[in-house]
Amino acid sequence: LAVVDLDAFDANAATLVQLAAGMPIRIATKSLRSRPLIERALGRDGFAGLMCYAVREALWWARDGHDDLLVAYPSVDVPALAELAADPALTRAVIVMIDSVEHVDFIAREVPGHAGLRVAIDVDASLRVGPTHLGVRRSPTRTPADVEVVIRRAQERGLVVAGLMFYDAQIAGLPDSSPVVRRMKKVSDAELRTRRAEVVAAARALADLELVNGGGTRSLHVTPPDPPLTQLAAGAGLFAPPPFHRPRPLALPPGAHLAAP
Repeated sequence: LAVVDLDAFDANAATLVQLAAGMPIRIATKSLRSRPLIERALGRDGFAGLMCYAVREALWWARDGHDDLLVAYPSVDVPALAELAADPALTRAVIVMIDSVEHVDFIAREVPGHAGLRVAIDVDASLRVGPTHLGVRRSPTRTPADVEVVIRRAQERGLVVAGLMFYDAQIAGLPDSSPVVRRMKKVSDAELRTRRAEVVAAARALADLELVNGGGTRSLHVTPPDPPLTQLAAGAGLFAPPPFHRPRPLALPPGAHLAAP
């Protein structure tokens, strides 16, 4: 049996909005997987748009009338991308992720009618201190120069660069479990703020960006305010599984429960 405590769910939503400090939160649908609950959160002030797991999921939401959809992961699902490219209404509703010139070239080579697809660039937000790497290597695109190369290649191939995404897994994906982790997060946030500002400035010089997305549930109390960002992301905090219960400021009541015989 799966049970969701709606009072806790709504309380968690209110806490996330408060932590976001006025910046809209895009809902990470992979963390909820329940349409009624996703739409419940989306109907609240402070939440705007969906961050989808896959292109096919975004198509499903778009065909049901949702028009602010970002696919969080680079895709090589050619049939789904071709389906998206073939319908201008879907193209207006969905932004897909790219992460490299190789991915741009793949889309241009494999996806019929790809010109006009709206894309965002997944920018590596991990922390590197000398030879040490902390975080998730989501993307080979990291520096302003890297981003400029990807934007120019995308534009040459007829893609519309509409956004950037910075997911700081070493901040948003880890609980504040020790002084060492908290120190690492502080150092990482400082490094990322500087680099993110430089990357966004370089990108805006070449493309008319609709969005710059960053963070996750565990970084909502860290990331804002950061002027280069236009939105944050969160999902798991609405259910608040055990790692989110403590420490503060993420003292979120558990909203989802499972029972077995």
